[in-house]
Amino acid sequence: MQIATRKEHNVFVPKRGMLDAMWLHFQKEWQASAGYQQFLAIVGVIMLISGVFHVGVYLVEGGPLATAVSWRKPITFGLSFGLNALSIAWVMSYLPKQVRRNWWLLGILGVAELTTVVLVTMQQWRGAASHFNFGTTPFNAIVAGSIIVTTIPVATIITLITMQTFRQMRASSSLLWAIRIGLVLMLVSFAFGFFNAVYARLQFVYATGLPQELWGEAGVLKIPHGVALHAFQILGVAAWLLQFVDWPEQRRFRVVGFLAGGCIGMITVGAVQTFRGLGPLELDLITTVALLLSVIAVGWGYLALFVGLLRRPFFPAADRLNNNHQS
Repeated sequence: MQIATRKEHNVFVPKRGMLDAMWLHFQKEWQASAGYQQFLAIVGVIMLISGVFHVGVYLVEGGPLATAVSWRKPITFGLSFGLNALSIAWVMSYLPKQVRRNWWLLGILGVAELTTVVLVTMQQWRGAASHFNFGTTPFNAIVAGSIIVTTIPVATIITLITMQTFRQMRASSSLLWAIRIGLVLMLVSFAFGFFNAVYARLQFVYATGLPQELWGEAGVLKIPHGVALHAFQILGVAAWLLQFVDWPEQRRFRVVGFLAGGCIGMITVGAVQTFRGLGPLELDLITTVALLLSVIAVGWGYLALFVGLLRRPFFPAADRLNNNHQS
């Protein structure tokens, strides 16, 4: 398929438009990616397929979504870990290609994430709770402990990669800071998950004898945990798409700033609600205004992005895009 007819001022002029230019760029990124990136990306696709498959299972089987034994678990873990794996594989394009080191990092990361998804999925098909299930059978206790253990290498490796982006990453400022902020918020998500696990375990040992994930009367830590976990996709997708908008870099950076501020605001409101022991929608005036402004910031950022794509499309030449990548 021939995409470009000529090159003018370092710009490809596609025959078919923006989507073809993006697909061409994606193909070039995949061809230029290292084996460890492709491995993690394939693992990510497998987990995404698992998540989508279990959406279908839920539509057929039905059942509750808020209970400990629920099709929600394999759905959310498959989709979340799949997106996480694809995101990290993409980030590695902008870091030095240290083959042996990166194979170790991404190999362990892929195996740990896939193991977690397999264990969560297995427990759902067995009709047993996957998390905090220490008091039923020895096997369930082993599985619950294994799920906690597999999160340790995931958090450790993403921490190492995040630190590396602050030292060795090369990209445009908008892309650079979208990735850095997204990864930092991902680590915040891991911290929320850790606190949630510790709290539930303490409830099991010292209080009710049953795992209790609610903070106070109705606080749900899964809300800020989930938003922080996927803020990377909100920022990363926007920063990647901004490469195809004919704007000065300062304007691209400003859009990323709005998106980052909105994500941080939503995470903060969710955390405040949780630690006050209130439900996600039990908002007072201050939290309502803060949440509204945060949502508007994210909405404005993506609206500006899509308007820019429609009005000022930019088709970067391969050499310009490749200049952002580490060799």
